[in-house]
Amino acid sequence: MKSTLKILLVVIFFNIFLIVTTDVMAYEIQTGLTHDCHEQMAMDSFETFIQNNNVTNYNNLILPADSSWDSYSDYFFGNLLESYTDKKIRFIAASLLIGVRWPDEHGLSVTSTEALYANHGDPDNQFEHFLRSQDDDYIEGNITALSKSKIFFQNRVLNAALYLFENPDDRIVEIKEYVEFYGVITFQLFAPAYYLGTAMHSLQDSFSHTVRTDDLKQILSVLNFADAVTENFNEQRDGIAHSYHMDECKSDDDNKQIIKVSKKVSLQLLQILSSDSINDAETITDNIIEEWLTYKPGCGFDNNYCNSKWLPVIRQDPTAPFLTCNVSTVGYKHFSLIEAIDKLLF
Repeated sequence: MKSTLKILLVVIFFNIFLIVTTDVMAYEIQTGLTHDCHEQMAMDSFETFIQNNNVTNYNNLILPADSSWDSYSDYFFGNLLESYTDKKIRFIAASLLIGVRWPDEHGLSVTSTEALYANHGDPDNQFEHFLRSQDDDYIEGNITALSKSKIFFQNRVLNAALYLFENPDDRIVEIKEYVEFYGVITFQLFAPAYYLGTAMHSLQDSFSHTVRTDDLKQILSVLNFADAVTENFNEQRDGIAHSYHMDECKSDDDNKQIIKVSKKVSLQLLQILSSDSINDAETITDNIIEEWLTYKPGCGFDNNYCNSKWLPVIRQDPTAPFLTCNVSTVGYKHFSLIEAIDKLLF
């Protein structure tokens, strides 16, 4: 009986091992096996934004006739949205949350290995997460990787700002999401918050996927996921391997200062929702890039990345080739499939 259960669980684990790597591209998003890091950081920042800003600008916000967004949000984010009784503010918050999830799931199933491969295994999507592509090599690769990531970030923020200053009835975007057991559903969201959420995800990733100066202001080197999961990884050429540990978001962890700053910058980004013009929104974006996304050259493999104080944190729990039969569990501890099954059965 035990051996039969072991075989069954091996099959189950093999089919879900990519599911538990949903977080490998970023701070975790919420699934049945991962925590809601991106969502929680976004809502912490949004709560502060609501408290500190006049939101009467949204009195003319027109809610969609179809309330599918509310049902979806209640299911996925009920605990994060329960305090928002004002329907319009709840709509903005829900749109932000769904946008924050988008770079990790692209509207696809979070329990489909094929969908996850399409999102996370695609070497051409690394810029969404402030990571190197496979051709971003050596120190020069930092520059090309950051350039692509910043362009993505700027374009997403620009989309948000353009929608923000449209007529009230033109500020809605229709998106599709796959919901387990229901299939693809379509609903409408507040476009400025949705696009700002996608940009916020990338902005937060710029803190978990880079080596930074001690004050976290500048980027010294960009981490690598696409090469780190292969047998061909070479740190001198490819940069430091992506760290599962850096994607944790526990308040008592040794990267808590990084998380604190990430939320602070997320709040800066949210100020776009209270800006008065496209020019104001562009100024906020430019200031974020100048203050938090500039590259400091001269720090690489040969000089130990200028001995950044964050290196001991970044080097914990590095990404490795998947086919070593190691999986990352919730909490990012690695162990073999058989060891995992033994823990479950005995």
